[in-house]
Amino acid sequence: MFLPRHLIAVAITLLFISFSAFAVEFKEAGISFEPPEGFTELTKDMLKIKFPGANRPKFVYGNEDFSVTVAVTPSDKKASKENLKEILKAMEKTYPRVVPNLVWVKKEVTEFNGQTWLHLELTSTAIDTDIHNNIYMTSHRGKLVAFNFNATKEMYKQYKTQLEQSFNSIKLVK
Repeated sequence: MFLPRHLIAVAITLLFISFSAFAVEFKEAGISFEPPEGFTELTKDMLKIKFPGANRPKFVYGNEDFSVTVAVTPSDKKASKENLKEILKAMEKTYPRVVPNLVWVKKEVTEFNGQTWLHLELTSTAIDTDIHNNIYMTSHRGKLVAFNFNATKEMYKQYKTQLEQSFNSIKLVK
């Protein structure tokens, strides 16, 4: 059976759309990003299990078994572009005391898309596995915003590109 070209083009477009990433928008905070393909939002009960401490992230998206996650925390803490270096210095002192077997990969204040970001890349030991984290923080509308791209060490290489693409998709609306 012969199908007209325009029907084939429409079918391919619909196929692409159905498998592409979805954008998550936090309207009040003026933030949006695209989690990696196939990621779903963790429920409040799942958040309590995965992040049992009091300072758990507000929103988390993860792969099927949550071995790879993206956590987003629009915070009420005041922050400015100027004090990101101070925050970095404080975290450099605090993290080694509270994060088991921490190994720094990168600690920097960097520019991305016209925005200044604090970036911490580190590996550490969780209760049952080794973890690779890329933590990004910035000042947006005078408040601190944090993104944590987290994976088990064994899954990190497989998801590294998708996590980077997710970071690159972040949009901050003034």
